Amino acid sequence: MKFIYKNTLAVLTLLLCVTSMTVTAQELYYADYDWDTDPKAYQAETSVDGELVLKNKRAVEFEFVGEAFYEFFLHHKKIYVNSDEAIERNNRVYLPTADVEEVLIQKARVITSKGKVIELDEDDILEAKDEENRQSFRYFAFEGVDKGSCIEYFFLFKKYPEFRGTRVILQSDRDARNVSFDLISPGFLKPKVKSYNGLPEMEQDTTISEKFRFFVEMAEVPKLEEEILAPFRPNLMNVKYKLDRNISENRELASFGFAAENVYQNIYKKKSKSLVKKLKKLLKESDIAKKDDTVTKLRKLDDFIKQNFSIDDIPVQELSELDKVLEVKVANIRGALKLYTSLLEILDIDHQVVLTIDRNRMKFDPDFEAFCFLSDYILYFPDVDMYTSPSDISLRMGFVPAELTHNYGLFIKTVKLGEFTTGIGTVKYIEPIAYDKSDSNLYLDLDFTEAIDEPKVHLRTEASGYNAQFLQTYYNLLKEDQKKELVESMIKSISNEVTLENVSSENMNGIDFGVKPMIASADYSSSDFIEKAGKKYLFKIGELIGPQMEMYQEEERKLNVESRFNRNYHREITFELPSDYKVSNLESLNMDIFHEEDGDRTMSFTSSYTLEGNKVKVIVDEYYKDIETSLEDFESYRKVINAAADFNKIVLFLEG
Repeated sequence: MKFIYKNTLAVLTLLLCVTSMTVTAQELYYADYDWDTDPKAYQAETSVDGELVLKNKRAVEFEFVGEAFYEFFLHHKKIYVNSDEAIERNNRVYLPTADVEEVLIQKARVITSKGKVIELDEDDILEAKDEENRQSFRYFAFEGVDKGSCIEYFFLFKKYPEFRGTRVILQSDRDARNVSFDLISPGFLKPKVKSYNGLPEMEQDTTISEKFRFFVEMAEVPKLEEEILAPFRPNLMNVKYKLDRNISENRELASFGFAAENVYQNIYKKKSKSLVKKLKKLLKESDIAKKDDTVTKLRKLDDFIKQNFSIDDIPVQELSELDKVLEVKVANIRGALKLYTSLLEILDIDHQVVLTIDRNRMKFDPDFEAFCFLSDYILYFPDVDMYTSPSDISLRMGFVPAELTHNYGLFIKTVKLGEFTTGIGTVKYIEPIAYDKSDSNLYLDLDFTEAIDEPKVHLRTEASGYNAQFLQTYYNLLKEDQKKELVESMIKSISNEVTLENVSSENMNGIDFGVKPMIASADYSSSDFIEKAGKKYLFKIGELIGPQMEMYQEEERKLNVESRFNRNYHREITFELPSDYKVSNLESLNMDIFHEEDGDRTMSFTSSYTLEGNKVKVIVDEYYKDIETSLEDFESYRKVINAAADFNKIVLFLEG
């Protein structure tokens, strides 16, 4: 959910200088912009198999029309297509019409391989509706496109402005030429810009004085290809911009301090006596006792709210108001935040609202104060150094969506100044959860003594932290047959076609999440891992740890590895053979692949065995302590990942 500042009067007060200003669209910098009126078929200098972006020009201009403040958005794009796939991918172009008040220019055409120009008219601009979110959207539908054609369009929209921090991406998974971006604003509203991922810094146009104009132009932008375990969009060349100051009044327009104060005033509104009474009554139902320590209180409160309230990102204003939330037991994200903070105030538990963003969408830059980073809410408890997500019902105290960690956030602390209270914002790093808090453990006992070709198996599997997300917290919401199916699926992940006996489970409640691992166990017999080969039996012991990822890198890696969360795997496999059998290649179980920094293993795959009589015990440990692995250390990461895949292929020879 994006942080939105809604006080229009305050916005205008910040923007307007003392002197009244009125402009018309004819005074816009690109008011007379147009495309080539005599286009020709594109002759590629070299073979293009697919598509090539020949032009990608964007411009954003902020300006007043009377006393109304608007953003004017220009986009001109031309794409050469030379394959069926490229034609299919580009024969529809969707228009970004959200927040658009007026379409000023809207053109599209096809220039065929023979040079024929097919210009679209209004009938070719179609409208459709997304039934799921009930939003309408418009798109160009191109006809007559053949291999070697160019698809070209441009539009100029008058929009409601986003001036407190926005990102423009100037790279994609296609090679591009003639890429540019302009940012233009009135001469008293100074922008601030910053480039990322190798994009050149924007230059200021010093030839004009009545406006600010910053621009960047690139003759060529190479494509960036997606890579496994690397977020794509945050790694693309991009620029972030905002209107920073009203220099006529020396007034700041977009700062984290301003955001913190605004969020605080919206969340911590004064409550009526009747509302406080309802909140206290609700707390009595939560099983929170005075003698409970802070962590226990927080766990009980978190679980109680998520078990008794439906929370979703529903754009209904009523569901952000506490009275309505308490009445219908339904809240949107802002309503859930108000519910949590109100109850925490009554419990007198110190807490801070934190605003951040999914790092797969965008990396939070602590040195650029832009509101585009303020998208997702979590809560931080400084006394116990723990977080929770007030809206994610798949998680409990101590865990927030993994994508919100290993990123920065704006921490909003309550400060009292006499009778007045407000929020002060500080940017801090959100530490990822430690690797040993998200375990996936497997314990297998196999008895070959009665039947070498179909051993008896006792299996126990444990999962905690992010490895138990969507399972442990949802279990109580399932029907009985669904619960049975879930427990059995945890066991049958290794052997599917088996008959289970003595099935049991433990710690399958939301209140256990982050405290106790969810456990499932069962007994069965299986011949899945045994194969006769002459006088020997082949025991595919490696397959008992389940399928493993393999990473092969034929081309040079370009991006850092970035995992969703830190993780730990522990497996114990014990098997007993008949007295007249032995294993001829136990040494193949010994593996030790790791990466070390400053004497500490940051990732590792280790396996070893012990032999007592005819009983073998194999212990396998694998862990990843860091979310991110640098490009320089990629080969180490690949070796550790592939070590698990190599173990997966180990076959022991059982000889009688």
